[in-house]
Amino acid sequence: MPERVLILDDEPDFAAFAEAALATEGHEIRVITESVKAPSAIEEFQPTVFLLDIIMPELDGIEMVDWLSKVGFPGRIILISGYGGKYMEVTSKIAQVKGLELSQTLPKPISPEALRRAVAGT
Repeated sequence: MPERVLILDDEPDFAAFAEAALATEGHEIRVITESVKAPSAIEEFQPTVFLLDIIMPELDGIEMVDWLSKVGFPGRIILISGYGGKYMEVTSKIAQVKGLELSQTLPKPISPEALRRAVAGT
């Protein structure tokens, strides 16, 4: 089933990779590379899936998760990071405690297949 996927990653190469990997599945995709643009992008695009890099300048993943919980984001969240470890674990736990639908956490590098499965919810 096609999803409305918002990709937020400050690395343009990864964002382009994710967009290309998911475009083959017929998803409607929007990419942003600046976390400060996420609130307006979410309001305008209303994604069903939010692919969220957790290590970013400006607003990091924990700040984004906090904001998403405050606005009652109804979609699924997939956390991604090239750093993994404790930061991803903590961000994941915060998302769950705040009642967000955390679909998966994916460490970079990510294969196109793993990314497609995560968005499909399988």
